[in-house]
Amino acid sequence: MGIRAAAAPLSSPAFLRYLAGQLPSVTCSWAQVVALSWVVVELDRRALGWVVALQFLPSLALGPWFGAVADRHDRRQLLMLADPGSGWSRWPIPSRRRRTCSPGWPASGSPGHSFSSR
Repeated sequence: MGIRAAAAPLSSPAFLRYLAGQLPSVTCSWAQVVALSWVVVELDRRALGWVVALQFLPSLALGPWFGAVADRHDRRQLLMLADPGSGWSRWPIPSRRRRTCSPGWPASGSPGHSFSSR
């Protein structure tokens, strides 16, 4: 496979739209993984391994099943359903974090940093 064949999808407007949507989606998903790990390290370092393992457990457990579904159904429709579903599954995390804020962690900033005018 040559460079031209590898770059051929970049000439498709549909692929460029897909790529433009995936770039911020994947970037923000990994930023969430890093942010959640950071919060866990600040609260209890011993829990980090469990949190990371549980974050990826659904992918490992359901991956083969969803792979079979992807083989049998229209991938375009599946992608259109999966991306919003991913966002909806993460929606409660920020609101839950604000309600359960520990005394040493101000809800408006990072640990030790407050946005107040003190």
